[in-house]
Amino acid sequence: MRIGRWLCALGCVVLMAVFFLPSFSAGQDEQTLRGVQRVRVRTMKSISRAMRRVKVYTKKANYKRVAAAAEEIALLSAAIPYLSPKGSAFGKTRIKNEVWSRFDDYTKIARDSAQIARGLAKAAQAKDKSAVLKTFSALSDSCTQCHKPYRKKKRK
Repeated sequence: MRIGRWLCALGCVVLMAVFFLPSFSAGQDEQTLRGVQRVRVRTMKSISRAMRRVKVYTKKANYKRVAAAAEEIALLSAAIPYLSPKGSAFGKTRIKNEVWSRFDDYTKIARDSAQIARGLAKAAQAKDKSAVLKTFSALSDSCTQCHKPYRKKKRK
């Protein structure tokens, strides 16, 4: 029950981002862009933590938690394009400027990742370990597909 309420709250935040962030213009002030950038970084970190939870709970055969983590990934992945307005590549972000020159591709990858994550949740709900492993691998590949061209390497 607790996970359900948390996912509902997360969904509300994502929906607000989806509906309100596109209304910002490219000439928006730096403070607004910094705020959006911070939300994007937190979103990416949340996706990473949820991916680790999927891995752990799959090993434990706790498919209810795998499904919850996958739903979280789906919601957050769908919000990524809305959290990436032009001009928000500064601060502690690793986003590359190539995102805005190839925004359609960036958006497609995020949508595909969300769709794969929903498929992962369905496989977990069916308690199909083979499908969970296969879909999780596809989800990991979709993350890599975006990170290679659109994310700077981590500084040492």
